[in-house]
Order: sequence, then structure tokens, then C-alpha cells
Amino acid sequence: MLADGCCLAFNKWVKAIKPVIERLSLSGLGALFRQNPWAAQRLAGFAGKTFCFHLIDGPSALPSHWSMRIARDGYLEAAHVESHDLSLSLSFESGLVAQVVQQGPQALLSKLKLEGDVLLAAALGEVFRDLQWDLIEPVSAYTGPIIAHRLDLQLQRCVSGLKQWFAGSASARREPSTASQETRPRPSM
Repeated sequence: MLADGCCLAFNKWVKAIKPVIERLSLSGLGALFRQNPWAAQRLAGFAGKTFCFHLIDGPSALPSHWSMRIARDGYLEAAHVESHDLSLSLSFESGLVAQVVQQGPQALLSKLKLEGDVLLAAALGEVFRDLQWDLIEPVSAYTGPIIAHRLDLQLQRCVSGLKQWFAGSASARREPSTASQETRPRPSM
């Protein structure tokens, strides 16, 4: 009975958190577009077009899809529509996060399935490929520039360490283990 109560509480929490994650992702994209004004300019020609990102078999706390519309100014806004001009689908699989850490967002390209407007897909691909995130500017408003720079440096070191760790894990999986091999000399005949 207790387990059922925990599951119900968890399911309620997941349902409550999904819209928050959607709003945060749109807010984050808005911040990125403000740091990269060319991105909104590039997408403004597609104003009114909608696209949906489907995450298949993803973690339960994440929304399974995000629907967005390109506004007149080129920024993205939530869109609650049944059909989309473009549908992007990504199957969540083990190792996907490690690949993104190692290779960046480019690791997702071969795994994305596209249906719909090819020109819109190309424009979105160009924008998301070339977006640059400046962590220091928004964080320094809260912490000051010195702490923001130190935080940025630590984050870069962390990402670098993760890349090395994932690269080491990948090479360890490819190389056969010698731990189970016998090391004593064989008798000569």
C-alpha cells in the first residue's frame, strides 16, 4: 500500500514538473537567442511555422514532446497544435548523454528523425549548431564578474574531465580485459 502511495505521489510530481521544464527550456532558448541576435533574425523568415521535438523512451520526468512556434521576431514560443510543419524525433538510449558530452550536440544529428519542412529543418539545424552560450554574462549579474569567470572556468574543467572520463570508458570497453587471463608461465614441452 505504501508503494502505491509513493508511485501516485511520484506520478503527480512528474505531471506537475513537465510544464515547468517546458517553460524553462523556452526561457533558456530565449536567453540564448538574446545572446545570439542573429539566430532570431535567421528564423524570422519562418514566422508562424511550428515544429515539435519528440523524445522517445526518455526519462519519465522529462516531457515526451515540446511543441514550438516561430514568432514574428524569430524567437520561439509554446505552440499547442495538433499538426506541425516539422517533427523531430529522438530515441533516448543509453550512452546518449555520454556522446553529447564528448561530441557536443552534433552527436544527436545522426539519431534525429525528421518529417516535414526540410528548409525549416535546415534553418533550425544551422541555428542550433552555431549558437554560442556565454555563461558569464547572465551569472555575473548575480555573483559579480570574478565569481562568474571562476564558475565558467570550473564548468569548462568539469566538461573536459567528463569528456576524458567518457573517452577512457569507451576505450576500456573496446579493449579486452587482462584481469581474467592467467599470468603464470606455461610449462615447456
